[in-house]
Amino acid sequence: MRRAMIALWRRGFLKELKRADGPLTEAALVARMDRLARVGHFRGTDAQAEVNRALATGLQAAAELLEEEGRDRRAARDIAGQAFLANARALQQLILRSWLWATPDPVGFVQRGNKLARKARMAWGQGMQVRQENGADHATLLVTDCAFADYFWDAGRSDLTAVFCAWDAAWMGEVNASARPVEVRRTGTIAQGCEACDFCFRRIEMPEAEVTTPNAPAR
Repeated sequence: MRRAMIALWRRGFLKELKRADGPLTEAALVARMDRLARVGHFRGTDAQAEVNRALATGLQAAAELLEEEGRDRRAARDIAGQAFLANARALQQLILRSWLWATPDPVGFVQRGNKLARKARMAWGQGMQVRQENGADHATLLVTDCAFADYFWDAGRSDLTAVFCAWDAAWMGEVNASARPVEVRRTGTIAQGCEACDFCFRRIEMPEAEVTTPNAPAR
């Protein structure tokens, strides 16, 4: 199942690379990903680490191959990053919109049983060290150790960590644009030198006319 998911993600990534003027062959991408996986260390031995490793090595492999085709380092990173984010966008929107549609009080939901931390561990596995702090009107997820930041640092490609940070910014924007009484803010990231990446879900007051049920996710 995991290998099928990785293959599906990789094909979508290649499709988006082609749209972004960065066509690469699947054979070249897979070969470079395999090489990077052998020489690099990605923390975590659980099942999710295999998926996370594929995401990290896929992004790095695409950037390297684009550089070898003649793009400069920044252009290669931007093309690979744009394709990476575009590939994730549709699934990300579906998941978030489904959750918001079914959850009138997102903050209350994530506070119960420290769901933010539990969901983060389920999604990212052992490679991420997280904890949750709750207040009267907020729940904050603190990522204190990021396997992606560590991987790219060790690979000498810390510039690629910003793509994963942008991925977080995209889902935060989706939540903030919803009609639910919640906003998510992040004040810093490990990649910026902070001790943790903080994701604060805060309950907000909304004008009565705006408190509506979000549209059901498109089928």
